[in-house]
Amino acid sequence: MKTCLPLILSLLFASQAFAGQPDTITNAPSGEYSIIQHDVSTSECGACFDTVLHFHDKSKPDVNLTLTEGEFTDFAYRAFARYFISPDDRWILRIQHLGGGTNEAFLYSVAPNGRVRRREISNPVFDRIGKSLHRSINGRTQIELASWDIPSGSVHLEASYEPLKNGVQQPWLNFNVTYNLKNTKVVVTKEVDEN
Repeated sequence: MKTCLPLILSLLFASQAFAGQPDTITNAPSGEYSIIQHDVSTSECGACFDTVLHFHDKSKPDVNLTLTEGEFTDFAYRAFARYFISPDDRWILRIQHLGGGTNEAFLYSVAPNGRVRRREISNPVFDRIGKSLHRSINGRTQIELASWDIPSGSVHLEASYEPLKNGVQQPWLNFNVTYNLKNTKVVVTKEVDEN
């Protein structure tokens, strides 16, 4: 075993060096679970990560958060993402940069039994903004976390979009948004004045 240990360690370090980066770990406030992003970049996928929600309670299996199927086959969904965990550990907001100044937001619910469900929230948010403006959203879009409001069952977001008019980008419009965690209702509370 002593002769195998150096070989095992060298293979482990070589595999981490090949991947390019150490794992990025986001811990839940209670320590109940961690989100681990592991760099699996290749020549085909230049900046790809596999992402796992790892429960510290061994009776709950790890949950793969990597988006690879259906509408998420684009490598942009495998890039590094930012994860924000609610103070009660029940919700995770994922902000996924897609390139060109656009990002996508996903909300995960984490049940006490370890079951994890995902919702895409960018479309409902920008649909509601479009309705409030009485026009469709046709430009770059971004969502950022403002704050969690767990007692009222909501998350506050800052949403921005850069409209196109006759193919020309216009100044960014910024909105405060409240997303209800229980019934998925989206409320645009106000347009933020940047002046």
